[in-house]
Amino acid sequence: MDDDENKHQTMKLFEAFRRCKRFIALRAIIALSDVCQVPSH
Repeated sequence: MDDDENKHQTMKLFEAFRRCKRFIALRAIIALSDVCQVPSH
């Protein structure tokens, strides 16, 4: 595996990681808003 191919693989991994991070952040925001909407007694 040459350097260029390795770089491409790293970029793909990085892109997937960013997308995953955004998805997790979105889920966390939704969960937080759900918690905030629950009426506290």
